[in-house]
Amino acid sequence: MTISFVLKKLFFTIISIFIVFFIVFVIISATKFKASSNSIRIQGYKTGYSANKFDFKKTTFEFFYWLKKIPSFSFGHSSYFGERVDVIVAERLKNTVVLNAFSMFILLLFGIFLGIFSAVFKNAFLKIIEIFFFVIYAVPDFILAIFLILVFSLKLGLFPSSGMISIDHYELSFWGRFFDILKHLFLPALSLSLASIIFLARFTKNSIVGILENYHILALTVRGVDTLKNKVKHVLKNAIFPFISLFTFIIPGLLGGSIIVETIFGYPGIGNVFFTAVKYRDFPLLIAVSFINVAAVFFSIFVTDILYECFKAGDFNEKNT
Repeated sequence: MTISFVLKKLFFTIISIFIVFFIVFVIISATKFKASSNSIRIQGYKTGYSANKFDFKKTTFEFFYWLKKIPSFSFGHSSYFGERVDVIVAERLKNTVVLNAFSMFILLLFGIFLGIFSAVFKNAFLKIIEIFFFVIYAVPDFILAIFLILVFSLKLGLFPSSGMISIDHYELSFWGRFFDILKHLFLPALSLSLASIIFLARFTKNSIVGILENYHILALTVRGVDTLKNKVKHVLKNAIFPFISLFTFIIPGLLGGSIIVETIFGYPGIGNVFFTAVKYRDFPLLIAVSFINVAAVFFSIFVTDILYECFKAGDFNEKNT
């Protein structure tokens, strides 16, 4: 991998972000105006022409004017919260990053291990677990979140049902504050990751089974070097590429799911802010959060491409040595 490759990918990523965000910006701007026109009739009567009409040329100029605010992060004031948009976004975005990181940890831990065990050990118990996760995968996110609150919070009282910290959080010790945050994170993170565990597990299982049946592994068996160490080495080396590609879909999925989950759990993240901005038509905040979502999706694709090339280059060098 060369510097020119990274710069090329970065250039196309930035261009893609601005093209997609321009489309989003136009759609959001169009919702500010009334949709009535001379061609629209309600119960047989014309609604009349509205002077407050969407202007594409004016919206394009507003888009480029908004882009000039990015270096200074001066995105205006929120009409609902009454604060600067950059202050709200900076505070809530940090919380969402923490939530998604914890969700990714749960997803990788259970998804990969379940996939490995399903590929290596074939028994009825693992089949039952897979069926259980398939049922969860079919359940909508908001239903799953409500179910977790009813069981683990209201019924068992093991985890809080909302918020990020307890009332007495700052009176606790360091480890007390740490575990207090984990307790508040657990149910929202589980709601985000639980439905995707079976998807990652099946993907892991199919990848490993396919590699174990590859001629590399069969050749090792014929040569009498069919050891666990050699199997693990070849499986990990060949399975890393599909996993890197998978993250292109997992990360945007977590970001999209956090809008529903954060709203249900009252978690102070960017997803909750996005829902509030849509609900109360807070356009300065809505545009800023939309830009962050678009940038996050394309940045995850950029990182995926770079990691793929890094491992590909490493694999090529290993073969040549």
